[in-house]
Amino acid sequence: MKMQAEVIREGELEKRSDSLFQLWKKKLVVLTKDSLSLFPDGHKRAKGKELGFGSILKVDCVERTGKYIYFTIVTKDRKEIDFRCPDQSCWNASITMALIDFQNKRAIQAYHWMINQIECLGLKWDRVPMKESKEESWKQLGFLQARCGC
Repeated sequence: MKMQAEVIREGELEKRSDSLFQLWKKKLVVLTKDSLSLFPDGHKRAKGKELGFGSILKVDCVERTGKYIYFTIVTKDRKEIDFRCPDQSCWNASITMALIDFQNKRAIQAYHWMINQIECLGLKWDRVPMKESKEESWKQLGFLQARCGC
């Protein structure tokens, strides 16, 4: 049984459909610290679609008109999902802040994992030769791990 995540915010958003006519459809949205869940027709009883923050790259293209705020969620596989909400509801800000918090926690976890791996090798952090790019640094750490069998 899956544990229920703490709800940060719940309410209504409109999502642009993928159909030819691109109609706006109302969705019940539940924002947690790990995901954004969309339920059709405003009912949690129906099967919803969960967008985990691990699969979301960014919130983009925020545009304000007189009545609505339009924004796009871009996934890591470059899929774009368009939303709109009433001007004063600031759903885009709530989603953006939750996504940033999630990404920051992931970065801290990765940092601690890397420090633990370096300590496992018996090295001092300031003596590990880091490369210019983050990807090259991770490759270097993998090479060091392979040498010690961690």
